[in-house]
Amino acid sequence: MSLLKTMLALNLGPVLLGVFVNTYLYGIVTLQYATYLTTKFQDPLWIKFTVLMLFLLDTVHSSSLIWMVWVYTVENFGNYAGLLIPIWPYPLTIVVTALTAFVTQFFLSYRIFRLTKGRVMYFITIFIELVTLALGFVCAVKAWSIRLATELAGLRPYLTAWLCLEMAIDVVICGMLLYTLGESRTGFAKSDTVIRRLMRAAIQTGCFAGIFAAITLILFLTKGDTQLFSMFGIPIGRVYSNTLMDTILCRGELRDLVGRREETTQQLGNGSYTIGSHSVTSPVQLHIHKEIHTDIQFERPETYLMQSPKSTSKMVLR
Repeated sequence: MSLLKTMLALNLGPVLLGVFVNTYLYGIVTLQYATYLTTKFQDPLWIKFTVLMLFLLDTVHSSSLIWMVWVYTVENFGNYAGLLIPIWPYPLTIVVTALTAFVTQFFLSYRIFRLTKGRVMYFITIFIELVTLALGFVCAVKAWSIRLATELAGLRPYLTAWLCLEMAIDVVICGMLLYTLGESRTGFAKSDTVIRRLMRAAIQTGCFAGIFAAITLILFLTKGDTQLFSMFGIPIGRVYSNTLMDTILCRGELRDLVGRREETTQQLGNGSYTIGSHSVTSPVQLHIHKEIHTDIQFERPETYLMQSPKSTSKMVLR
């Protein structure tokens, strides 16, 4: 009896926990999708399509996982041999994770391209992402052919190569974004605040998904005869969705920040010194434009002096 409890604790237990974590993250990302829908972003069609595709992937996958738990815990209650048979939502996890990771990485690679205009690096990054996606599909096909959970050891070379590439490309994209955004600092408080917020989003995207993938790989290689790796492997797709949607939605926060105008007026004796309209306007989704207009006026009984220097600078954020 104790052996049976151990088997349930090491196999069914981690799967249940993984589905619970996935469902929790799906609730968060659903709120993010609703926020995107109600926020007036003037995004191109491809970004809207990306958000819609992520929503459909997350919904189908999360629903299928709940059904899988129902099959294991209700329909097969007391049928412990049934726990050894993988059903289709299990290998579907690999497909959805690979697709979600690719969409997230492609979006961030495009942002790097808009920042750097480096076509060579952009195409190299896209090529590696496509190779990673193909490896994910190969891994999914192999997983779909498994008839018993005891055969999961055959996935070791494919799963190792796929997750290692996922982690590597996440680290590369995160590093490139941090370097490029760091080089884009201007010294203006508001624009630097925008850059710091984008850097935080880049760290979140590369860090959280990489941690989940690393723990999944370690547990699979060291405890491959159990389902402990499922506890972190099942929710990876939702981690990618959450971090990408946070990156997309933070533009609303940044738009509010850089759209403010500050005016300061100081009285200097009989004259007036006016700094007029230090403004930063955008739509943030593609560019940030900064314009500084300075008008200095001194009025005296016999003398009128007007200086109106104008400086305009432009910083591309994406």
